Amino acid sequence: MDPYFDAIQACLLDGQLQKANEFLSIAVRHGFVPEIFRFDSLLVGHLARGASKKFRDGRREDELVFASKADSALIKELDAMYQRDQHVRKKGSDPAAMHPVDSANFERLIEICEQRGFPRSEELGNGMGNVFSLLWHHRSPEYPDSEQWKRILPYIQAIIAAGELSPAFLCMFDDYADHEAGRPMRYGALLGYYQSVPEMIFLMDRVQLDRNRASVGWGPVSRLAEQLEMDLSTLRFATP
Repeated sequence: MDPYFDAIQACLLDGQLQKANEFLSIAVRHGFVPEIFRFDSLLVGHLARGASKKFRDGRREDELVFASKADSALIKELDAMYQRDQHVRKKGSDPAAMHPVDSANFERLIEICEQRGFPRSEELGNGMGNVFSLLWHHRSPEYPDSEQWKRILPYIQAIIAAGELSPAFLCMFDDYADHEAGRPMRYGALLGYYQSVPEMIFLMDRVQLDRNRASVGWGPVSRLAEQLEMDLSTLRFATP
């Protein structure tokens, strides 16, 4: 989940259109590209109406703010890593072919962190998606105890503590690790991921789940389920 998208959508759902424009402006200054979320009818509808005129009028200036801070060399390097990742996957799902590429990409990402700290959205914009994808290929059972994860996690935790990365960045990894271990997922971050196989969803009890979600800046799971058009009564929750 993109934290900017989540904030913008929450404002639109609540009818706070000017607040949504403010978040859109802030997001674009950090590399957010609204068109990537063209699947979302709420956002697309807002951008097509007069209520978004203030944002649209100032968008070019917001994009220039991001361009002045963007690290084009790092963006290109991470994109090349992602392309290598996708190239090997297009040939099939043979672990023997994928693992060397995944491991090399992960090692290079760790080296980048050691040299300059964990990449920031202010430098990469939507290139942060490549960072997440490269990490996602090392989710459980490697996360969080492999040697590579132990080396990179302090950099991720430091940038979260500094307020420069969403506190929810690792929630999908935590939920996936819970799922693989047979524990109830603590954040509900994978509802969309498992939407087509809801029988695989096992969540923390509703009260604790919403507390956990609030701790990383997310709204209640009921709101997420509504957005995904999922019936929470059909899902399995742990007993309090």
